[in-house]
Amino acid sequence: GAPASKMADPGSKQRAWGCLVCIGAKDGGERKVELRKAEVAVGRKPGCLVLYADTTISSVHCKLSLAAGGAAGAECRSPRAPFGPLVPQVWLEDCSVNGTYVNAQKIGRGNKVRLSHGDKIGLLKPCGGAEAPPYAFIFHDLTAGLAAEDFPLLGVRAPPSQPTTPSQASTPLAPTPHPAERETPAPPHSLSRSTTGSVHSMTPGDEEADKADEPYASINLCARSMAILSNPDAKGMRTLQGTLKRGVMDIGDFVDADGPSALLDVVSDVLAKPTMSWLDREVLDGALEALLELIKSEDGAASLLEAEGAFDKLVGALANPEPRIRSKALQILACSVVYTDKPMVESALRRANRYGGARAGTQLVALLRGDPEAQTCLDVLTLLNALVACASDPSSLLEELEGAGILEALGGIEHLLPPNPDLKRQVAAFFEHKSRHAAEEEARAPAPPAPPAFKMPTAMLPPPPKPLVQKKTVPLAPPPLAPPRAAPPLAAPP
Repeated sequence: GAPASKMADPGSKQRAWGCLVCIGAKDGGERKVELRKAEVAVGRKPGCLVLYADTTISSVHCKLSLAAGGAAGAECRSPRAPFGPLVPQVWLEDCSVNGTYVNAQKIGRGNKVRLSHGDKIGLLKPCGGAEAPPYAFIFHDLTAGLAAEDFPLLGVRAPPSQPTTPSQASTPLAPTPHPAERETPAPPHSLSRSTTGSVHSMTPGDEEADKADEPYASINLCARSMAILSNPDAKGMRTLQGTLKRGVMDIGDFVDADGPSALLDVVSDVLAKPTMSWLDREVLDGALEALLELIKSEDGAASLLEAEGAFDKLVGALANPEPRIRSKALQILACSVVYTDKPMVESALRRANRYGGARAGTQLVALLRGDPEAQTCLDVLTLLNALVACASDPSSLLEELEGAGILEALGGIEHLLPPNPDLKRQVAAFFEHKSRHAAEEEARAPAPPAPPAFKMPTAMLPPPPKPLVQKKTVPLAPPPLAPPRAAPPLAAPP
């Protein structure tokens, strides 16, 4: 079959400052990968030096970078030539969800550790354990042969206050900080532009410049996005929405950073406020718009389906009096229905109406009453049709909707149909569902039994006729024969 990974072309004629020797169980034998750029990545994202097709590997699983720090002659596990006052150092940053290990120690997402010659790097599992990691490397330090002119970016200092090597850390590394609480260090080749600022300061020019720095641009945008979600405001939410809409940030990176859950937390926090200001409504609208963009991708939809309590939070937004907020929540729910074969949205609607009979359509039918906007009616009908089409028992759901007054509600919006052909099509589709399932139920129903024959009461029946007695017929005897007459006597002859 196809190999588990492939090596991208480094695209540089610089001398190698390090080498990775693949030793993982799924790496297909020992292979060498030379490290030439100032920073290289390992993961699934195109542009990584080592590419994997395994979905358990993050889009950018880890990064290795060359920096400089400490004075010449500082303690080091491998000999290096001095570069004036600085010494080259190699650092590994864990960017993964499922873990990166150095010498059997888990680094932790967002943490960095300094590498030394001979260190073993394990992806998903540690090296030296009971089970070999599927993907692993041995790092070979080649910085001793570098000269200053070979790598002009070595003037960049390594981050202070990090343990020098995994073996020198006397205590386990600190817990992985939430993405919103930490800064993402800039890659050495893009130090001229700060990447630790808020998303608020992003401009189209920044995004265009980020495209040249792949595969790190998306991670930088993701870090800025998570910074916004930690303290959301209307301007930041609009910027995040635009970033997702233009597709300049990889959705996989945003999902890996737990962005969907952060967006849902923003929705929940705003809805929990006893009174909602105009700015709160803007933040809520921006969060729902970002979720609507997110669910258009496969990774985004899957992450939303897996987020705990996601649909309860979205159903909660249906009670908001702002039509645009209700419409966005309805659209997200309608998209979610068709992404799964489980009744997750229907169950959330029932939980929201648990004190009113737990009917799935009560809240939706209520949105059609009064004087609703055409867009709200369109979004409600779209969601209802999706629920009926994907329901395990559509007939029962249709009966619930009729009990909730759907037919009367549809009659009340009849005046909105002529100028809104999309709404008219959705109403027609609902009645088509209703007619089809009624016909199916009628076809499945058993044939009614034949009516019983009419029986007259016994008292009204005439008496039964007497049975006829067959008389015996005695055959008549033939009349007796007359006795033969005697012949007259003959006269004597004279």
